Amino acid sequence: ILITALSSFFAMTDMGLNRASNNEFVIKYNQKDYDTCLKLQTNAFLFVLSVFGVFLLVSVLIFILWGFKGMLGVEHFTEKETSVAFVLLLCEVFAMMYGRVYHGIFRATSRTHIVIVADNLIRMAELIVLFCGIFFKMDIILMLTIYLIPSIAGILFKHFASRKTFASGLYLRNFDGPV
Repeated sequence: ILITALSSFFAMTDMGLNRASNNEFVIKYNQKDYDTCLKLQTNAFLFVLSVFGVFLLVSVLIFILWGFKGMLGVEHFTEKETSVAFVLLLCEVFAMMYGRVYHGIFRATSRTHIVIVADNLIRMAELIVLFCGIFFKMDIILMLTIYLIPSIAGILFKHFASRKTFASGLYLRNFDGPV
């Protein structure tokens, strides 16, 4: 329950950022304003990474100062397991958010179905990891580390699949504050 509750809570942190960025990307792509598209992608990537950095920093501070075990009311895990599990779940949520930055490219090129299937396969793989981890009584840290693999693989898939139609990525030379 802890695993799914925390990841669901952090999944709400997107607050529509990727959707807004992807909508703007589709508009600019259809206007053939590819320079702005590159800037939008870079800004979205940097924003997700920046927010992740802030959340990670706050999580580390909470771990050092107070710990998560008492704060979350966890009884069956040690302080280390609870804190590491929290950070790993945080990484998973932001990996998912980072991967969704690519969705605008697929929408703009009428290939949205590809990322929908990819996201569903990622979620199914995550659920299989959770089920197997619980069934085989796997260590929580190991299970959550393996739980990250589908999201990371999804990012790689979306990156390389999107490059077939639009070469984007995290390029600092494309950063533009006002976009």
